[in-house]
Amino acid sequence: MRLRSRDPKHVDILEYDGSNWNVARQVTSRGTARSNPDGSRSVWINRGEDCAQTQGTFFHEELHTRQPATMSSRDKEIEAHVETERWQIARGVPGSPSRRTTDAQGREVPDVAAITRQIDRSYGYSQGAPRIIGRSANGQTVTLEDGTTRAAQSGDRMQRQTPGQNLCEEPIDPALLTCP
Repeated sequence: MRLRSRDPKHVDILEYDGSNWNVARQVTSRGTARSNPDGSRSVWINRGEDCAQTQGTFFHEELHTRQPATMSSRDKEIEAHVETERWQIARGVPGSPSRRTTDAQGREVPDVAAITRQIDRSYGYSQGAPRIIGRSANGQTVTLEDGTTRAAQSGDRMQRQTPGQNLCEEPIDPALLTCP
């Protein structure tokens, strides 16, 4: 596995109002994962996060490298966020209270419904899946993650990396990853 650190990556969530694409909000991506064509895997994590955040981000992103290509990106994100919360709960690692609930036995568990709502809002999904991954130069046509195209619809959302960022990526020596 190739590990790299970077400055926090900011992502714009664009929303189509029926005639124009506008920045609805900006989110910070905690990490990125990729399965490479040569079979290797790469994970990027942000510098400056505390130990618990870094552990959770690494677990989440590494899980992405093992998910089947046949899963939709929305389902991949939901699974990764639910399993990361489950992993953090099992280890007593603080997570996000808004992503947790209590089951019938009084145990803390991931709140799948809350996580799904947060994924749909934060990742720019429009009416569920498939995800919009591109748009035409005039913005009137969108490309979906399954390779199909359609006319842009009012309320459509998509992500784009905020322009002008220099992420200052550097390799990480896995032997140096320790938490107190």
